Amino acid sequence: MTVAIGIKAHSGWAVAVAINLRDSGLELVERQRLDLLDGADPGYKQPYHTAEELPLADAERFVDSANELIRRATLKAVGAFVGTVTESGPVTRVAVVVPSPMPFWTTVEILAVHPRMHTAEGCLYPDALLEAGYQLGVDTVPVAEKTIAETASEVLGADFGRVNEQLAIMGKAAGPPWTKDHKLAALAAVIALR
Repeated sequence: MTVAIGIKAHSGWAVAVAINLRDSGLELVERQRLDLLDGADPGYKQPYHTAEELPLADAERFVDSANELIRRATLKAVGAFVGTVTESGPVTRVAVVVPSPMPFWTTVEILAVHPRMHTAEGCLYPDALLEAGYQLGVDTVPVAEKTIAETASEVLGADFGRVNEQLAIMGKAAGPPWTKDHKLAALAAVIALR
């Protein structure tokens, strides 16, 4: 049995889907909503927005503290999910659906322009998920959300249509929730398996 996990992040949480590749096709092993804040104060959910209200020195300290908290909580959440999935078979890969890369802005540069805060927070959680996979020693791959269909078509070739059908059937069989995030995470897992 070959199992891969696909993960799609949001601010403070993520959808994780584990897929098994069998001779007969794809099988849903597990799906969960992961808490990437581990019960922390809601201000940590969007740390740049919270820091915007603070004096600059305090803002930088808060963002650093929030980043560390998010990384620890994410490692804990992904580790627990991998542990659950491993009961069904070894996890060979973790695929994280990622946004477009962010320029190397400092905290000051991010806080100076409001849309940059959204960009930074949009990259924060996927980056923490990638780091968690690496720390857990699992082969971890980023899958760009913007081009995931093209990547899947390129990687899967003629099987792309069949895989999409299997994912739709899998979602119906699993029942709700099977959202766009679940589909993206599952497709990322399939890409990682191939």
